[in-house]
Amino acid sequence: MAQPAVNRPAGTGVPDAGPAEPAPASLPAAPGALASRQDHVLIEQALSAIVADIGALDLPVGRPGGDAALAGDPAVTIARQVADMAQGLAALADRLVGQAAVPPDHGISEGDCIAFLETQFRIRRLRGRHLPGLALGEPAWDMLLDLSVAHYWRRETSVNSLCIAADVPSTTALRWINSMTKAGLIVRRPCQRDGRRSFLAIAPDSYAAMLALAADALRTEQRVRSRYQRRNAA
Repeated sequence: MAQPAVNRPAGTGVPDAGPAEPAPASLPAAPGALASRQDHVLIEQALSAIVADIGALDLPVGRPGGDAALAGDPAVTIARQVADMAQGLAALADRLVGQAAVPPDHGISEGDCIAFLETQFRIRRLRGRHLPGLALGEPAWDMLLDLSVAHYWRRETSVNSLCIAADVPSTTALRWINSMTKAGLIVRRPCQRDGRRSFLAIAPDSYAAMLALAADALRTEQRVRSRYQRRNAA
């Protein structure tokens, strides 16, 4: 039986915390997951931790073009080397997350697949307008749809933004984010400008699976549409 929907004021950003909900069950790995994806996630998490640790160090960095004494200070030299290392690690983690598996040839373009996924996301938002009395939330699916579109357009997704996309109370969204990260469906990557911050992105295998799903769905839609067109023409 559908549970009653939680009324939330529109346009308030992250949804208000509703009634306590049980934590989501452990999610299985995505179909077709390979050991390489698990290695990728572990490497990305390790790099994120290293960048965060470096960012937390209280090291003097001096000012560009500053005093010659500061420029020759060994502590300043070390600090600059550490800062360069942090930037390099952040860039490496960024490339690892951005290296999505090459989508197989479905006979349908990547752009058409993403357009379908974005349409599904927007349709899900319309459900609340036309069926306001029903609670039909699927936060994990909403997150995968949102992250797929963000990946295609090379947009960064913050934790707060993904909580809003999930359309559930923020505490529930955060539990799902943690479960999906542990399952390797999504990954965290450090911000190149600030190692203490991180963004969320869809894992390469998950992105490829979403494209395959979209391609199958578009073919199915075309077959069903053709059947109705034949009936209407009869």
